[in-house]
Amino acid sequence: MGLTTYSKAQLANALLNNDVGDLPIASVFIKLHLGDPGAAATSNPAAETDRIAASFGANSSGVTSNDAAITWPAVLDTETVTHWSAWSASSGGNALLTGTLNGGTGYPLNAGNDFVIGIGEL
Repeated sequence: MGLTTYSKAQLANALLNNDVGDLPIASVFIKLHLGDPGAAATSNPAAETDRIAASFGANSSGVTSNDAAITWPAVLDTETVTHWSAWSASSGGNALLTGTLNGGTGYPLNAGNDFVIGIGEL
């Protein structure tokens, strides 16, 4: 998982300048990608453009994961998603984090089918 340029700036200001800026983030939304989203999380977007709300459990020893399934109903295209990005809004907003799906090998999507990231898989 990688911090975006935006998140790095937010954390540096919070830790070093006592400036929490936009923190905490009220809601997190996940977007799918066909390759590395890059530092701004805008590269290699999947055809499925919906960002789906996600919730996460408490951090334990530096690790956290989604505590509920994240579901994209009836995806738009047949393709293989390999990465994800987390955003502060369902559209617009700020990119927060990026990461790989299934160790970077990804998952195939089939047009018209639901795609689900199970509990603890993100």
